[in-house]
Amino acid sequence: MRASVVGNALVAAVQAVLLGAGLTIAGVPAVIFLTVATFALTLLPLIGAFGVWVPAVIHLFANGRPAAGAAMAVYGMLISVSDFYFRPALIGRTGAFNSATIVIGIFGGLVVFGAVGLFIGPVVVGGAKLVLDCFAVTHSSEPAP
Repeated sequence: MRASVVGNALVAAVQAVLLGAGLTIAGVPAVIFLTVATFALTLLPLIGAFGVWVPAVIHLFANGRPAAGAAMAVYGMLISVSDFYFRPALIGRTGAFNSATIVIGIFGGLVVFGAVGLFIGPVVVGGAKLVLDCFAVTHSSEPAP
């Protein structure tokens, strides 16, 4: 559970800092507020950084800055897509599972439990792994280490 919470918070922090830097370079106002909003929205699985950079792109286009808006759109997409890499990688480093197991836990949790499954899914997979490890040790013909 700790690995899931810490990993999700780290992903949110990394994406918020990266998007905040991009917003600053693009000249979007209220960067600090938008960076904090990015952190909060990135903890929500269906919204994420998308909820901040899309309105920023619209703002840039509406204010006659299409080059900055296009650059921000590409940068924002990269940050949103990075979620698929960062989340399993960071949760996998803080936990005792490989990345594939974490991905199954995250997406399986989202499907079964909804938004809260982002946290519950890896915990359920972790509990199942512990139970299976204990079962394997108690039912093996070799002595336990």
